[in-house]
Amino acid sequence: MKRKTISEETSKTKMDAPANIDGSEHPANPLPNPPETFLPEERPVHERFMREALAMAQLALDTDETPVGCVFVHNRAVVARGMNATNRTLNGTRHAEFLAIASLLSPTPLPASVSPNDPPKSESYRPNYTADILPECDLYVTVEPTGAKAEEGKGLES
Repeated sequence: MKRKTISEETSKTKMDAPANIDGSEHPANPLPNPPETFLPEERPVHERFMREALAMAQLALDTDETPVGCVFVHNRAVVARGMNATNRTLNGTRHAEFLAIASLLSPTPLPASVSPNDPPKSESYRPNYTADILPECDLYVTVEPTGAKAEEGKGLES
């Protein structure tokens, strides 16, 4: 059986459902030349992070999930990754962005002080980051976040 790839999956997608009230369809590419919101020399940086988000989406597809992936970037470094997990968990809220935020904020073992044979000690664990870092991060995601996710994300800024 041939393995699907993200490019094959998206090439099959067609906007065939009428989206306008009058029954007309959206044009296939409403902005043929969308304006760039970054400097030309920044393009390789953005492409690198989008490739990382696409790799997470490919991992999701390889595990029978909807192919959505994301990365959070702080100071030009990936600080969290996420992929869709709604099928595996049977939970419609396990979206890539939420899983990446959970990963970003979750306690992790400190490398030098934790042994698998030692019982966990409170000082052995620390949060990766606090929610205060999120407004300073750039989110690279393979699909546009839904309105619900955008609304829920607003509360993280306060």
